[in-house]
Amino acid sequence: MPRTRYRERYSALVTLAALLVLAGFCYGPGLNGAFLFDDYPNLVNNDWLNLRAKTLTDFRSAAMSSDASALGRPVVMATFAAQSLAFGQVTPFISKALNLVIHLSVALAVFCFSRLILSTPVFRVLEKNRDVVATLATALWVLSPLMVSTVLYPIQRMAQLSALFVLMTLIVFVRWRLTVALLGIRSDSTFSALSWMGIFLTLALLSKENAVLTPLLIGLVELLFFFGLYGSEKSPRLCFVTRWFAVTAGLGLIACLVWIWPWIESGYEVRP
Repeated sequence: MPRTRYRERYSALVTLAALLVLAGFCYGPGLNGAFLFDDYPNLVNNDWLNLRAKTLTDFRSAAMSSDASALGRPVVMATFAAQSLAFGQVTPFISKALNLVIHLSVALAVFCFSRLILSTPVFRVLEKNRDVVATLATALWVLSPLMVSTVLYPIQRMAQLSALFVLMTLIVFVRWRLTVALLGIRSDSTFSALSWMGIFLTLALLSKENAVLTPLLIGLVELLFFFGLYGSEKSPRLCFVTRWFAVTAGLGLIACLVWIWPWIESGYEVRP
């Protein structure tokens, strides 16, 4: 690696580390806040979490104790069960502190994903500045005021972990797709990529169901940044599949929203 390139990479990493420290400093005062709204039925008044689970059966029951959805969001509830086991109970400070750690982890995933996207042929003109641009994208995420309620609202760990695992799925896809775009499909890397994508997508779905949009996000990444590039050439067949997927996924999403909209509205009837 040229010395200039090394310095740029080092500067980007130092800036990224400074961003994470700054974000931690900004969120620090809010860690002493109390539980809010949905924290009470899901955490404070959840008897399974207050059992201080000491057996595998109790831990499993605590992980499946949420009635927020049909899937129960067990990955997130398992983290609260582990928290209860480690610290004796689920407290606001520890919950918010762990949410902050997850937020910083998501920021690292945003940096990695942004850097990979900037390595695609579409952004070849930005290749020399991809570390800088990826750092700026990370800054917009980690310091955004929109994230305050997500980080300092303990039960929103559901959205945080879902976002983290969706990003991990996309990172694996883009890394694999960059290889395919250059060299074509290789069986070993393809099997590994599909396996990791399946694992991360499952964890995302078991954190919060909005991860069901991940295949659509993958399709958008393919459409916008690769669009049929295979072995350094455009593949007409892959281009056709990409178009077909984009149209089908878009229509399917619209149909789904129309179908479930009454159910979404009914969920807010009990709220002031």
